[in-house]
Formats: sequence, structure tokens, C-alpha cells
Amino acid sequence: MSSVDVAAALPSHRPGWRWRVIQFPLTRIFIGAIPLGAVMAMTELAIVSLGLGPGGMASSLIVVTGGLVSIAIYVGYVRWIEHRRVAELGGEGSLARELGGGFGLGLGLFLVTAGLLVGIGVGRIERGDGLAALVPWLLWVTGTAIGEELLFRGVMFRIVEERLGSWGALTISALLFGGLHAGNANASVATSLAIALEAGVLLAAAYVASRRLWLAIAMHAGWNLAQLGVLGVQRPGHSTHGMWASRFTGPPLLTGGDWGPELSIIAVAVCLVAACALLVHAKRRERLVPFGGARRRGVSGRASGASEPG
Repeated sequence: MSSVDVAAALPSHRPGWRWRVIQFPLTRIFIGAIPLGAVMAMTELAIVSLGLGPGGMASSLIVVTGGLVSIAIYVGYVRWIEHRRVAELGGEGSLARELGGGFGLGLGLFLVTAGLLVGIGVGRIERGDGLAALVPWLLWVTGTAIGEELLFRGVMFRIVEERLGSWGALTISALLFGGLHAGNANASVATSLAIALEAGVLLAAAYVASRRLWLAIAMHAGWNLAQLGVLGVQRPGHSTHGMWASRFTGPPLLTGGDWGPELSIIAVAVCLVAACALLVHAKRRERLVPFGGARRRGVSGRASGASEPG
């Protein structure tokens, strides 16, 4: 087994039926998801009620504040409900590498996608708002990435994986992640499925490969910054330019239609290739969990104190 132990993210064991009820997977998902989802909803409500738009400094400060509150909630949830150290937000020795590498990978994957579309003649990049656009969008994408990764990878994927293994958790969390975006402007079944395939699968693979949340958070933020802050892709509800302003016209299968390259078949292919590479890495490092495997590993992990608070 790799030095990154799956058992470190399992709840500690205590006697009594009340403890067993609390530690039942659906109970823990409910307890963890409700406050994190509430922070996301309250953040959006605050922005709408103040009449702010995405990517402005005021709205971005609200979003990044919501992300920081989500971290505090998640840490409290792990320590008070699961009674263990927050291993998935640890890794001090590799923190910079995972944040920097993940951010660069997310940024690069979107830029490659957009570059391919420009290369085949269905996209163009025009002058935008310059460097002034970067800081607000960086705050915005950081806050949204933190909140969504804590909810979907930190709570849903991790807990489902304990019973259904990595592949079952990847499938369920990806579909739920795609479903989250069904409420966005001009969303459809196709848009939700594309997001599930590219982002849901890719970000779950990032968590499995590293067994920490930092890589997934950074990749999520990097992808969105490239899309919104760098290339200024016009999406429903996002009218602010980035450093540049990008336009994509042509068959929706290639361009993503109103949503832009994020829903392009090219983006889906690019992200799935990256996800496969991360999953191969995870398999080589023995970080894929078979059906029910995390629970069996958890026995030895608890016996050695791996899941105790620290």
C-alpha cells in the first residue's frame, strides 16, 4: 500500500449504536453536505440580492469568503463527526507541488482545448480587459473550487468510496456534479452530461491520484481561471471579459454552443485523457479502492491509529 493511506480518511471507531447511526454513510453525507451546500446557496443569494455580477471584485470577495467558511465547516465536520485528523487537507511537504501542479494542469487543459478550436477555425481571441481582470476572477474561481471540491470530492466521493469503491464513487459523484450545473442558465441534459464526463471524472481522478483535495481544488480553479479570467469566454451569466475576449462559432458539438468550449467534445476528450493518466498513476501507487475495500483497510488503519484525531 502507498504511503498515502486510504484509511487516514476513514472515521474512527467507537462503540455504541448512536455512533454507528452517525457513521452510517448516508448520515455522514447528509451532515456534511447540508452546511456546505447552504454556504454555496447563501453566497449566491448574497451576490444576487446585492445586484452584483460574476467576476467583479465585490462579488469575488464574497465567493472567496464563502470558500474559506467552507474549509472551516469541513474541518469541524471531520474532527467532530468523524473524529479524525483532516488527512485530505494535509500533506504539508507536497502542498506547494499539488497546488502549483494542479493549477498549471487545469489552466493548460483549457488552453489546449481553446487552442485546438482556434486552430480548426471555429474560435477567435480578441482584446479584453487586460491584467486588471485577473485578480477578481482568481478570487472567484478559488472560492467556487474550494466549495465544490469539499462538497463533491471531500464529502460525497470519499464517503461513497468507502462502500462502493473508487469506480462506484467516481460514477456517482460525477453524475451528481453534472446535475449540480443543471440549474445554470441554458443548461440541458447534454450540458450536465458533458460536465459530468469532463470535470466530474477528472476531478475525482485527481483526488484518487493524490488522496488529498488540494490537487482537485487547484485543477478546478486553474480550468475556470483560463476560461473566465484569461480567455474571457462568454458563458450564460458571465458577461465580464477576462484578459482577452474569446468567441467560438460553429457546430455546437465542437464549440459547446452557448456554454463555450467547456462543453465541446474536444474538451471532454482532453479531460478524459488527463483523467485516465491520473487513474493509471493511482493504480500504480495502489490508491484505487475496490468495492468495499476502504472499510477492510480501515480496520488496520484504525488499529495503527491512522484515523485518530491529530
